[in-house]
Amino acid sequence: MKLIASALALLAISGFALAQNSAAAGPPLPPHPLDDCADAAPLVTGPNPIDTDGSTFGSAAATTTDSGGCYTLYNNAWYSFTAARDGEVAMIFCDEVGSDSATFDTRLQIWDACGGTLLACNDDMCGFGSGVRFASTAGSTYLVEVGGRDSAELGTGPLTVIELTGTAFCNANGVAATPCPCGNNNDDFMLESGCANSASQGAILLAEGAPTVAGDDLSLVAVRLVPGLPMVFFQGENAIAGGMGVTFGDGLRCVGLSVIRLIVLSSDPDGQANSHHSGLDVAAEGEVTAGDTRHYQAWYREGMAGGPCGNSHNLTNGVTITWEP
Repeated sequence: MKLIASALALLAISGFALAQNSAAAGPPLPPHPLDDCADAAPLVTGPNPIDTDGSTFGSAAATTTDSGGCYTLYNNAWYSFTAARDGEVAMIFCDEVGSDSATFDTRLQIWDACGGTLLACNDDMCGFGSGVRFASTAGSTYLVEVGGRDSAELGTGPLTVIELTGTAFCNANGVAATPCPCGNNNDDFMLESGCANSASQGAILLAEGAPTVAGDDLSLVAVRLVPGLPMVFFQGENAIAGGMGVTFGDGLRCVGLSVIRLIVLSSDPDGQANSHHSGLDVAAEGEVTAGDTRHYQAWYREGMAGGPCGNSHNLTNGVTITWEP
């Protein structure tokens, strides 16, 4: 009887301890709020915080595994983006210097609707960071599926969304433009860029915002410049050599005829320059009217030591814009 009593007492103690441990653990975490396509969270232009592990929601991690589309995406979460204008949209898990920006190995897929048609997909664009680029229609909403490469890959990170304005040209990858002066073709990143500079990457010119003469909404943005040095945004009426460009310094000059220097700036510590942040009205400074087509490029210094070809200056790709009222 003593043995039975002792056993019952031990079971009672064990049961109490288990109950105490369960109470200490608390209730289970709520499910991830973006686990289903129908619950997709909206994205905006610029960097957007992405979460598949639930840490910013106080929730469990995303749990769905999707083997449709280009890849299997593990622990996938859903987002959406509504285009403001016809054109192209780029979405990248990459920082200013071309390194991956997320804490996990991302995969990215774009759909035209939940259960709809796959429009774009990518695994590795910059290191383990993924990136896509796809045609967009004003007012259309696109579903953005973010997941990991395998079941252990989940986390957080900024997904940068860019609505591209105009048409990029003179991509100095050795194919889409004249070869660079000393074999310094760019790294053929997802976005068009100029010849490789002293940081071993091509500087990129983007146009963002509505190309309206009256709206003062358009920005010229240059990234992957050499930090802390002078640069110039300029405009011309001609795409040189049919848009292939000619060698100039360490890069290619792609824009000419009736050239206007729009603004002189210094690149910031991240190697960026933004015309809108400096108060430039591109249309007014360029003296354009509705219906005009103009071409844009950025020139920049590489430092007294010179760039890869020893000429100490380089250029971005070009961008063509047709202006609206």
